[in-house]
Amino acid sequence: MTRTLCLVSALSLTVIGLPACGADQSSGPAAQTTPAPTATTPPPAKPAKSKKLVRAEPLPKLARKLLESRMIRHGKQMQTLLWAAMLIDYQAAGRLARQIADEPRISRPDKSDLNSINHVFPPRFFDLQDELFSEAQSLAAAADSHNDMAMAVSYGKLSKTCVSCHALYLSFRVAKKH
Repeated sequence: MTRTLCLVSALSLTVIGLPACGADQSSGPAAQTTPAPTATTPPPAKPAKSKKLVRAEPLPKLARKLLESRMIRHGKQMQTLLWAAMLIDYQAAGRLARQIADEPRISRPDKSDLNSINHVFPPRFFDLQDELFSEAQSLAAAADSHNDMAMAVSYGKLSKTCVSCHALYLSFRVAKKH
């Protein structure tokens, strides 16, 4: 139990840059510098250059209604999946990732059938949907192979896909004008 709490603490605090579980908590300039890479430690990773996503129009009301229950379910799955990945619970992580990957997709509209309800979704939505399923499959494979780091990376990519879609299509409440 103590090991699990220490692991969760270390992972959580590492994300925000704080020491955990008896780590050296000295202060001062020396504590804030990155040690030089050695033969056994790789050089620190350079921060990824972020691409600012261009906000699209929010999804049409009908499309949002069609997605509502799916998005609520995915939100719950992603929260549980985060803990499964963080606690290295291969079985739960694999099961949850497969649930996402195996969910029926909204099919791309056929250009000849303009009466299809799927025309309410913009083309980029389908690209992100494909990415979501691909990343969920990768996460399930990483969990099945008990590959901790691949599971962590796959969860990150899956989460990035969610954020990318939300950044494009989620409508935000606008503050009332004074």
